Amino acid sequence: MLSRREFIKHSGLYGFLGSLMPNVLSANDGSGFSDYKALVVVYLNGGNDGVNTFIPIGDGNDEYGYNAYLKARETIAVKNNNLDLKQYLNSDGYLDLPPNTSNPYYISGGTENNYTSGFYAHDKGYDKNGNELNLNFSNKIGTHGYMPELANLVNQGKVAVIQNVGNLIEPTTREYILDGKATLPPFLMAHDHQSNMAFNGNAHQITDFGLFGKLYDIWSGVDMNDIYGMNQSLFQTCHMMCGMKTHPLILGSGGIARFNVINGGYGNDDYYNLMNSYKRTDIFKRYYNKIHKHAFDTSNYINNDWEAYNSIYDGLYDSYAKDLKLRTSDDDAYLPHGDVGKWDATFLSAAKLIKIGYDKGLKRQVVYVRLASFDTHGSQKRVHGELLRSLSISLDKFQKIIDKTGLSQNVTLFSISDFGRSVGANSDGSDHAWGNHLFVMGDAVKGGLYGDAPSLKLSGEDDMSNKGRLIPKISMAQYYNTILEWFGADETVRSTILPELKNFDKSKWNLGFF
Repeated sequence: MLSRREFIKHSGLYGFLGSLMPNVLSANDGSGFSDYKALVVVYLNGGNDGVNTFIPIGDGNDEYGYNAYLKARETIAVKNNNLDLKQYLNSDGYLDLPPNTSNPYYISGGTENNYTSGFYAHDKGYDKNGNELNLNFSNKIGTHGYMPELANLVNQGKVAVIQNVGNLIEPTTREYILDGKATLPPFLMAHDHQSNMAFNGNAHQITDFGLFGKLYDIWSGVDMNDIYGMNQSLFQTCHMMCGMKTHPLILGSGGIARFNVINGGYGNDDYYNLMNSYKRTDIFKRYYNKIHKHAFDTSNYINNDWEAYNSIYDGLYDSYAKDLKLRTSDDDAYLPHGDVGKWDATFLSAAKLIKIGYDKGLKRQVVYVRLASFDTHGSQKRVHGELLRSLSISLDKFQKIIDKTGLSQNVTLFSISDFGRSVGANSDGSDHAWGNHLFVMGDAVKGGLYGDAPSLKLSGEDDMSNKGRLIPKISMAQYYNTILEWFGADETVRSTILPELKNFDKSKWNLGFF
């Protein structure tokens, strides 16, 4: 087995080949964990419309509930129509959906009409046999109609919905903002800056190291003897996973990238052997050759693992009773040209990485997933609908694999985004805003609704402007703190990597969804 210590000893350089694996230049003693826990970060790139993902429903007035929601965004609002899910439950507690025009969200008139067809209201929830639970949703929100799989997981208590979260330095109000007294994150509503701050866990400094990079700098000994390390990215280099001393293992959505031509891809290893046996006289060229060899060897090592674990998908089916490892069909989902299976491979890879990490004895593991195109300024009924349908299908596949591995209590998935979107509609879309609704998923989660419902009234008490740009009531620091506490980080560590945590009431540092 090729350990990270061995790799560092022989390579020691950053760069393209070095970025194939976590680069740790120094090691601490480690944290001494005896159990296994994994986090999956799902970054909804572009700023997801949380208000149309989890729709406010129920009685209300001009500020709260469905009436306030409809008044603020009539052109893109989902209809006040509760869709039925329990009839589709199978004996395992998952959904068996009828395909095409029999989908629960289908109404005549095309995919844009289906986007507004309704929601799945959440009340006390139910277990896999349909028996009532005691969740606290109280018919205050409903999951979007295009997300039946996620809605089913919400109803079964596997998902916590956290309302009105955002990058926040300290608690603030509309009055403080309008009076110029508020201390606000810099460059509010700018994609790159706000996403960087979400990646950092630091709402006042854009250039900080990434949240899990900082954590791994402190915990660098926790998985030191394995080449996989703690942090893994399924999308290029992610700032969230990079620390001062640590970098993530970087894979593609389908696993490790192989050097096919050099690595014997055409039936022989001539190029590979020649490159690695060539006797260079220059010490730096010899060192460069050695780095190449370790990179190629490591690529092969991980690829062998990758192929050996394909069996974890066997015997599993998607919500349309099709082989889970196959790309979900647009026809089944009734979304022509929607490419609803585009993220399937990414989530299958995330589940595979977790199983590999567990079997190799990792104690802590963080997998980063990036999903693009949530910046819905226009054509929201089509674009956002395709995104939500794709996300729900892939989350369901991921959870089914994790359940099969027996690690459902050990794995937690959570969402982040650049920012929320305006409650007020932008014709057929929505604009950049601030506060957003996020979700956390897994068997360790205490399912339910967390945080106070914001006022949806334009120019109301929770609007920083006149467009429904919600002022967050929960900071990303509190959100992360709750997740990291479950992950095993003590208060000293959490306070170090979340510098704004101290600005919030300590009794509210933990939001209670574990």
